[in-house]
Amino acid sequence: MLRKMVCPPLALAVAIWFTWFFYLNGVADAALSPSKTLTPGVDFHSSEDLAKVKNLLERKEVREKLIAFGMQPDEVEEKLVQMSPDQVHLLAQMSDRVAMGGGVLEAIIALLVIALLVVLIIKVMDKEIIIRSK
Repeated sequence: MLRKMVCPPLALAVAIWFTWFFYLNGVADAALSPSKTLTPGVDFHSSEDLAKVKNLLERKEVREKLIAFGMQPDEVEEKLVQMSPDQVHLLAQMSDRVAMGGGVLEAIIALLVIALLVVLIIKVMDKEIIIRSK
């Protein structure tokens, strides 16, 4: 075995990076799903999916984006009524992926952590950061 590590700061940086990477992974959720509907031709999730889509359409950002694309709220309601249960279900699934107004704070925190890691690695390697103005 190795008696002396070749580059301890690099090993420390990799260990910190892996710890941070595995810490930020989300939790995997699992649930049972039926293989077929209770009665043929009737989707028992359609009311839940329709409510989820309507809640999404009530959000200010979504309404503004639809108006920017030239869709009026009345037109959106008409299109929603004309959709098949499979289309409504697909739209409800896709609505789960819409960001709920967050993301900015997490991005700032991630950038700060990366900056701190860079500074830590430089300090561990006994280097200095010198900023000179011209």
